[in-house]
Amino acid sequence: MLLFLAAGLALPVAVGAAAPTAAAAPLTVPAELAAIDRPNDGGKALMLTWRRMPYEGPGVFYEIWMSDRKDGPFHRQACLAAETCPLKTSFPSRFWYSPANRDYHACEITSYVADVAWWALFWKGGKAELSGAADDWTAGLPRFTSPLANGRPYYLRLIVTRGGESAESEMVSAVPLANWFAWNKLVLLAMMVLIAGTIMFFVWHARRRPGNIFIRRIGGLEAVDDAMGRAAEMGKPVFFVHGLGSVDRVVTISALNMLGKIAERTAEFGIDMKVTCFDVLVMQISQEMVRQSYIRVGRPDAYRQDDIYFISDQPFAYATAVEGTLLREMPATVFFFGQFQAESLILSETGAVTKAIQIAGTDSFTQIPFFITTCDYTLIAEEMYAASAYLSRDPRLVGAVKGQDVVKALIMTIVLTGVALGTAGVMWFARLFWPLT
Repeated sequence: MLLFLAAGLALPVAVGAAAPTAAAAPLTVPAELAAIDRPNDGGKALMLTWRRMPYEGPGVFYEIWMSDRKDGPFHRQACLAAETCPLKTSFPSRFWYSPANRDYHACEITSYVADVAWWALFWKGGKAELSGAADDWTAGLPRFTSPLANGRPYYLRLIVTRGGESAESEMVSAVPLANWFAWNKLVLLAMMVLIAGTIMFFVWHARRRPGNIFIRRIGGLEAVDDAMGRAAEMGKPVFFVHGLGSVDRVVTISALNMLGKIAERTAEFGIDMKVTCFDVLVMQISQEMVRQSYIRVGRPDAYRQDDIYFISDQPFAYATAVEGTLLREMPATVFFFGQFQAESLILSETGAVTKAIQIAGTDSFTQIPFFITTCDYTLIAEEMYAASAYLSRDPRLVGAVKGQDVVKALIMTIVLTGVALGTAGVMWFARLFWPLT
């Protein structure tokens, strides 16, 4: 019994002695040291790589020394703790996705830092910058920092230190060069070509066979003609209320396109239409679009510029004025299209009080619930962008909408494929679409 107990106590000691710790490993020169031009850039940086060493642990530091001349002098650029020194895996766009990258350190060098004499503080020329105060490892000298120059060779050494020990590598050199093509963006280029090609194909197909592309039914747009007929029967006007967006927003542009199509319907039915605007430039564009719509249907005499007017560029002042106008005019139909904020419920509740048919559309997802509650029909988010194609049936617009739908399906397929492969531990596919760093 005592014999087995002694053997059990001796076993951990023997195992511990057989596996030397990082502190016990001898300090040697870092292996496979290489200086390379940083790939896929404009020639403004270098990268230093070396293999992880068995002695790495607390108290071990890597110092990078550099010079712009082969015979020196060399100046220390950085001091990195071995435990926190970045690996090649920290730069996926530089070193791709190889599992072997976990075994190598990597450091980017974007500037050259040199010690200079005190008189250099008075030097003002060139592109270099003086950093001012010195630090504890520059022997009291200020720092002279300049960006790396494209096409100029630089020389580097790596020194590893642990306590009082140190080991210095041989000198390596590299030249930063501008690259004509960023290979790390090749996947982005392929996706851009694929997306653009898909949309262009469906546009071409729609122009060749105009009635051969299906767009699902959108209830709010199907109801436009019914709403116009109701206004014509009641002899009441139609109101088109722009949101708070300016012309640099996609949803405002879509609302303007819809205004042109709705104006054609009002001209055909002989209905008065009033358009309220939050932005002066939106008002001017609206006036021109409505005028062109009336001309297209042969009713230029029915166009009245004063029915399209600017109210205010203050949200609640605008909402209050529109609310009062709706209560006075009692329109038969009200359209709310554009970007809306907290005033959306004020406007749509007022329209509901007038018993008007209300059709709303916005990409402001926080306001969609209020429109759904108070309006008869609501276009949700991307339905707004498809509305102009839906109403006009222009082959170019219809083809673009169909192409975008196919692209969305493709992106969803890529995402699901990446999730499935990543769950199974296969990461190369997901890394194709990782953000560039």
